This record gives sequence, structure tokens and C-alpha cells, in this order.
Amino acid sequence: MTLLECCNHNDGMPQDYSRNFHLLHEIVPLVEFCDCVFITFGPSMTMFCFKVANYPIQIIMTSSCFFWLCVLASFFMGY
Repeated sequence: MTLLECCNHNDGMPQDYSRNFHLLHEIVPLVEFCDCVFITFGPSMTMFCFKVANYPIQIIMTSSCFFWLCVLASFFMGY
């Protein structure tokens, strides 16, 4: 097969490369998002699973402190 036979005349790229290029545009942002989420929340999730999850009262206290902090932040920001 020659280059002219396998080229897509709409964008000038070979059909196989064009199909893979569109597939990469769909998958790469999802992979990057997952990487960022795992890098960001991985250490805290590990500490939560190994240290905090055994004690339910700490979960309740930590979540209540977090929401109290959210209320304080919204108060000072004027919401």
C-alpha cells in the first residue's frame, strides 16, 4: 500500500495515525487526572486506611473539624 492509498485526505495523516491520535486525546486527560488525584490524595488516604479507619470516633471528630473549618472559612470570606 502506498502513502497515497493510506492517507486520509481530510487531514493529510495516515488513517491509522489519525485514529490513534483521536484516541490519545480522549485517554491522556483521564490518565493525567487519575495520576494527579493519586499523587494528591494517596498519602492522606494511606494514613487514613492504616491509622484512622480503626477508630470510628476519630472519623467523626475529623469530619466535624473539617466542616467547622469550612464554616469559618466561608464566614471570613463573606459568603
